[in-house]
Amino acid sequence: MTLRCFAAFAVAAVLLLCALSTGGALFWLMFLAVASSVLCSLCAVLWTRATLSVRCRMESRSVTRGETAGLLIQLRHRCPLPVITFTLRIVTAEGESFPLSCGVHPMRARELRVKLACNHVGRYPLVLGELRIHDPFGFFSMKAKTSSVKSDELTVLPQVHLTEPLTFSPGDSDEESPTARAFEDATLPTDLRAYQPGDELKKIHWKLSMRRRELLVRVYEQPAKPDALLLVDCAPPQLRAEATEADMRDIICEAAASVASIALQAGAPVRMPLLAAQPDEVSVTKTEELPRVQEALARCRFDGATEFERLLQLETRRMRRTGSTAIVTSRMNPVIADMVLRIRRMGPKVRVLLAADEKDAAVAALIQRLMRNDVEVTPIAMAPVAAEPSEEEES
Repeated sequence: MTLRCFAAFAVAAVLLLCALSTGGALFWLMFLAVASSVLCSLCAVLWTRATLSVRCRMESRSVTRGETAGLLIQLRHRCPLPVITFTLRIVTAEGESFPLSCGVHPMRARELRVKLACNHVGRYPLVLGELRIHDPFGFFSMKAKTSSVKSDELTVLPQVHLTEPLTFSPGDSDEESPTARAFEDATLPTDLRAYQPGDELKKIHWKLSMRRRELLVRVYEQPAKPDALLLVDCAPPQLRAEATEADMRDIICEAAASVASIALQAGAPVRMPLLAAQPDEVSVTKTEELPRVQEALARCRFDGATEFERLLQLETRRMRRTGSTAIVTSRMNPVIADMVLRIRRMGPKVRVLLAADEKDAAVAALIQRLMRNDVEVTPIAMAPVAAEPSEEEES
């Protein structure tokens, strides 16, 4: 009950007292009017609460950061009494909520379309935080059950920005380089073919050529292209000035997605291990598979307990096929710098995308050390995205 209901009870009590004292018909009529209004309002709210049905669904289950997501809410009740007003509280993708009031005619479904601004990367379950039913006189405000209302989960994907192409070691086109030839298995040729001018003599199958009396050349499997290893720091990001934890996640995710995009465009496979609380690893080979990388980054909660230095040490054991390594992190210390240099000495080109404060003297010294040892260091920043106000439309 609201304060207005208590005031109505007080007025009804005064009118009843006056009617009993004076016996005037006017007081009896006014008392019955107030009492019937309160009783009708109570019946309307209870009836509506018992027959209310709510459905929620997302227009799209995934959007890119900076876009808006459409949430469709359908309300319907079977109460024929005066029009009821609903107050909904919608939980947005950022975890905030805002109220929304609407009226629904009896026996008719009303569908509301709510635009939600998505300014941060992540996965967010969008549900009705609260749904209250109000009578037309404002006497009662009752909370409806929304625990059974199912809603889709919204995935906000990181944006992909233009970035410098990765450099690989060995080069993709240098199939005759010593490293590329080292990957060939000289004991297991895949096929034989006739000799052509320019073929190397060491590839001729002499025994079979003597038997068939024609020169036959062994055909070996072409060495696979070196892949791009993408190492993302999945620990809670280190905050910097005027940046929240959500902003730092956006910076890291978008830097990683941009590097994966440019590597796939160059035809290099991308491998991205994510050592968060729930470990994951993504391996893609085509540009069309880039959404898999974006979805994996959006699912990552950046709650990993494993130190990033440990991840770098583990990945040094799988560098045989790696031609380029991109490291995305928000922290830089001497241990991480030593591991980066160790990876570079193993052969792959290394690019460090650093979201730390490069104005710090210790960080700046480590950056200079890395750059002197042929490690590319790129500071990354996030372009601001203005939040669009949420609005309601009726369909």
